[in-house]
Amino acid sequence: MHTAIIHAIALFAVALTPTQQAHVKKLEHTLMAPCCYSQTIDEHMSQEAADMRAEVEQMVGNGKSDREILAFYRKKYGETILASPDGLSGTLLAVVPILLCSVSCLFLVLLIRGWNRRQGTVGRIAAPGITIPHGAELVKRIRAETGEF
Repeated sequence: MHTAIIHAIALFAVALTPTQQAHVKKLEHTLMAPCCYSQTIDEHMSQEAADMRAEVEQMVGNGKSDREILAFYRKKYGETILASPDGLSGTLLAVVPILLCSVSCLFLVLLIRGWNRRQGTVGRIAAPGITIPHGAELVKRIRAETGEF
């Protein structure tokens, strides 16, 4: 019954201007089909999507703004009706994983640095205070200690 009413209203709707038709297409790309939320209503072939397309066209023909139409569907179905969430919720979805990864990496770096400080500097061979000779001085010292000249 609901579907028949919507189709009857759509038949008596005024022809849309090119600007209004562009608004309808934009909104059809923005709204998800409420039967399964797998596609937007412009792509989905369900009866629910067809009903929503007719409703959107009717609302645009009646002069409702994009904001009013989206608010109507958000109130009716919740935030999941939008193909891409708007406002703070969309921003948080993008920022939280990046922030979490950054904090984890910082924690890991600080943990490794602390571990290295407790173990001694990485790559240190001798105990603190002992110097290791290099090059010709090292060869000279080895020969002196082993008795080779």
